[in-house]
Amino acid sequence: MIARVVACGVSVLAETPDLPGLRALWADVGGSGLVQVAEQYLLMPSHAARAALVRFGAIGTPTQVQASSTHQYHAVSLMRGLLGAGGGAVTVRATRTTAPWSIR
Repeated sequence: MIARVVACGVSVLAETPDLPGLRALWADVGGSGLVQVAEQYLLMPSHAARAALVRFGAIGTPTQVQASSTHQYHAVSLMRGLLGAGGGAVTVRATRTTAPWSIR
């Protein structure tokens, strides 16, 4: 769809695809200058509110983030943003937690 819109000369802001998708997108429309790819999770209202509290210093200096609202590189982007880590070195530890499901 992005390639079809770009073919009409329209600019596109797209969510970040996975790496193969990003490479394919670049091959199709990268030279057009009409496509921008961006992570948007930090702009979601709930995450933006958390980020504002962190920047305000309401919880002190954060040293870790636990994220369960997203996955993979989206989660990494969210965590880096909340920690103010930018593109610097970080340590990532992932765990899986299971809990019983109960319907009453």
